[in-house]
Formats: sequence, structure tokens, C-alpha cells
Amino acid sequence: MCPRYEEPDQRVGDIAQRLAAELDIHPIVARVIVARGIETPESARRFLSPRLGDLDPPMGLADFSGAVERLAVAVLQGEQIGIFGDYDVDGITSSAVVALYLKKLGLDPVVRLAHRDRGYGLKTGDIDFLAERGCSLIVACDVGTSDVDALQWAKERNLDVLVMDHHQVPENLPPATALVNPARHDSTFPDPGLASVGLTFYLVAALRTRLQSEKKWSGVLPDPREMLDLVALGTVADVAPLIGGNRVMVSYGLDLLGRSPRAGVKALAQVAGVEDGHRIGVREVAFNLAPRLNAAGRLGDAAPAFDLVIESDAQRARFLARQLDDLNQTRRQLQQSVLEAAEQQVRWGQAGDRVLVVDGQGWHPGVVGIVAARLAETYVRPAVVIALGDDGLGRGSGRSDGRMDLYESLSQCEETLVSFGGHAAAAGLVVRRDKIGAFRRAINEVAGRSDQSEARSWKVDAVLSLSDVNENLMRGLDVLEPTGAGNPAAQFLVRSVRVDGARVVGRGGDHLSMVLRDGAVSRSAIGFSMGARAPAVGSTIDVVFTPEWDLYRGGVQLRIVDF
Repeated sequence: MCPRYEEPDQRVGDIAQRLAAELDIHPIVARVIVARGIETPESARRFLSPRLGDLDPPMGLADFSGAVERLAVAVLQGEQIGIFGDYDVDGITSSAVVALYLKKLGLDPVVRLAHRDRGYGLKTGDIDFLAERGCSLIVACDVGTSDVDALQWAKERNLDVLVMDHHQVPENLPPATALVNPARHDSTFPDPGLASVGLTFYLVAALRTRLQSEKKWSGVLPDPREMLDLVALGTVADVAPLIGGNRVMVSYGLDLLGRSPRAGVKALAQVAGVEDGHRIGVREVAFNLAPRLNAAGRLGDAAPAFDLVIESDAQRARFLARQLDDLNQTRRQLQQSVLEAAEQQVRWGQAGDRVLVVDGQGWHPGVVGIVAARLAETYVRPAVVIALGDDGLGRGSGRSDGRMDLYESLSQCEETLVSFGGHAAAAGLVVRRDKIGAFRRAINEVAGRSDQSEARSWKVDAVLSLSDVNENLMRGLDVLEPTGAGNPAAQFLVRSVRVDGARVVGRGGDHLSMVLRDGAVSRSAIGFSMGARAPAVGSTIDVVFTPEWDLYRGGVQLRIVDF
């Protein structure tokens, strides 16, 4: 089916022309930012040159001031503080931010991470573990919002719990001492897209301010900005939107990663194939660093990943980095096995479904989220992948293709589920084996009632000719970085270009390499996972694309989004 695309209206060009002149930026770059709703010189400055002073103050974050005060009291009184974090990169880096900051203050917090064998979230056993080690306060990172039983148990054991989380909030708030979550219904914080690691940065920054006003405190107060590299890792890995505060913190964090990487990050970059001196950007975090940090938690114990990001000894860091790289290789093998079985199920009987739901006995639950993302990308529809266990339960993970709010859709199917959680783009669930068929029917009915269209509609920033796609444009587009979720790389449209060459490339012939011509100008183009769609040489096509540097042949190429 032919893709649809939405072009900016005429007024975009008029405003962009004025901005380009006032800000001295490439006119096509000006069109890009205006097409995204940035129309004044001041808002453009804030977007193109993010500063920490642009961060929104935490006013409006419900329970935030109470959380800061309780943590300050614990620090001043020398209480034993426990930290509990999720096993993904956001949870690991959130825990590391709090742990490292407390260590710099002279405390020795007890850190415990979620484990695949115990299941997602904060459990009553985790409360017991931390209580037995003398903790009177627990900071829960990237978990806790839905962990009612554990929070109630902590209350009964007289433990205070500060929840720093960003997942969807139920109508009835859990019994936490403080629930700091921008998704709370009573939150008026203007930047709801923060990842949990961003919230912990706000927490330690506010703690520093609070301790500065405390006469009893005589020690050196560390600079929270030293933690922004961890904030960048967790925010990018969690695919949080790179707008607002996230954009500011990630910009500074990536710069810190490039200038003075921690021993652990440097070692991980080396085993991941990122050459010394190579700029670590969003792409390197997303495709080189994050998968390796996530691998440990996906396969069981996230402790090696946490140990790596806080490690200062280079030799120990290299050992941990190699360990994570080995785990990532194992993860990739498991992922490929599950992906092949899942795709076979789709081909056998789900090609017409609006939402793909596949399941398998023995599938590793740690890779189902990645497989769901691959299915959603390949088949351009939401996908849920369920790993069946010996206990009669399936533990699944879902990914949206961008057109469907997955959490809201699951909430309309909750009578078929044991439990679920997550957000619009990604969610986890538990379902009884004998209810999987009912769940599949229910979520497809939900999709049928929505306005989800069969063909994806691409929003393009401008219509160009191939001659516009050059090195000058690429250098101009640099000011848009960091790009990613919520602030995607610029997408353009070229119309009626001739296909001068088309061939499939890659080990399995998965990808499509083309040469496109527009008059006297030709450009190379690459379409990942488009090998089966090769057009006829000599045909004329419209192409939605993102320009990028060709790292192999030099120059600029088109990375095809659709055609």
C-alpha cells in the first residue's frame, strides 16, 4: 500500500525565511524547526542551543518537595538508605545517580535491582531484603507506581519509600511516602516526558540546594551536573522524547560522555566498537551501549550493568564490559530464535490482524520486548510477544507502531489479563495461557474501533529536490541534535525520482540499496528491511527519507523511510 505523507503548509516557508535570516541558519533547517511548531527567535534559540537554565523548576511535581525533605533528613541523620531500581538502563542509571550522589556525601547506600527471576517491579521480598540491612528509607527508581503490595508492606514495616517513576499511574495512588511521577493526574509539571533518571537528577539537584541551606551540613556538596552523562544514557535508552528538559539534559550529558567518559562507559564503548575519539551521540547510545547495558537485566541479573556504570577502575571496567558484551551475544542468539518462530506464526495466520499477538513455550521473557519492536517495525502494526512459562502464565511485552496507545488499549482488555503496565509506546503484561486467544480477539477489536489506518502517514518537514541533499545541508542539520524519540531526525520528501539502480544487500538480502536520479543529480539510498520491496529499474517513485553521512563510501546518502 502506498504511504501517505503530510506536508507543511505555505505559512511555514514564510516564517522559516525570517528565522533563517535572524538566526543565520540553513534555510531548510529553519523550515524543519518551524514545521515542528517553533516559530519565534527565542523558542528557536532554546531549541537549538539548550541550556540547563532552561530546565523547568520542579514546581508542580506532586510530592517532590516532600521527597526532597525526607531524603535530606535521612542524609543529615545518617540513616541507612536503600535504593531499588528496575533492571533496564533507565532503572540502572536512575539508581546509579542516587547511589553515586549519596556516596559523594559520605553515605553508603544499599542497592538492590529487580531480577528477571523475581519478576518486574518492587516486591515484598525486596522490602524485606532492604529492611534486614537496616534501611529506614528506600528510593525506588523506575518502579513503584503499580507496586501496591510492596508499598503497603513497607508501610507496615515502618519503612518510608520515595518512588521516582514515570510509568502510567492508576486512579488510586499507591501508599508510598512520596510518589514523584510526572504522569500523576494531579501533576502540573510542564514537562511530563521525563524518564526516571531525569527525575533522579532533579532529586539530587534539589537535595544539594536543601543541604546548602542547612547549618548542620559542613561537608563538600558535589555538583549534580556530573551525573548528566548517566541521565543521557538512561533517557536515550528508554526512548523518552528528546524535547523540553530531556533535550537539555541529554545535550549536556552527551557532551560529558564525549569529553570525559567514565571508566565503565569508556570500556563499554570500546567493546561495542565505538572508536576512541568518536563522538558518542544518540545513535551510539541506542545501538551500541544501551543493548549491552540492557542485556544483563534481560537475561537475569542487572548487577553487572550497574557495577559497570559506577566503576572507576579501568581494569575492572574492562572485565565488566567484556562480560556485558558476552551477555549481549547470548541475548542476540535468543532473540533471533524467538523472532524466527514469531514471524512464522504471523505468516501462518495473523497477516490480516491489526495487532499481532504471538506466543511460545520456552521463549526467553527477556527478549520478547525486542522481538515485539522488530515485528511492529516490520509489519507496521502493534505487536505483543508472549513467553509461556511452566506455571500456566504468559509474560509478554508489547510495542506500538506509533499509531496506537498501547497502555490505553490494554486497559480496555484487562478482563483477559492478570496484570499489565507501561505507557503508550511500550507495555508489559501477564496473561493466563487459556486466555491468550481471548486477549488477541479483544485487542484487535479495540484496534478496529480506533482510527488506526491501514497505511501509515508520514509527516515530512519539507519537499526537496535531490540537489538539495548535500554536505552543506548535513552540516546545517547538526544543530538539530540530539534527535530521537519525540524529536526525530528531519524527514524530507523527493517526488518523481528515477530508480537508476536497485539491489538487495545484507547477509540475508534484507536491505535495499538504490541509486536515485533527479535530472542531472543522482544520490545513493539505503532502505533497511526493504529488500523484498525492490522497485523496477527505470521506474519513478516518491521517497520519504532522512539524509545521513555514508560512512562507507563517503558523501551523503538517503536513508529511506518509505517510498
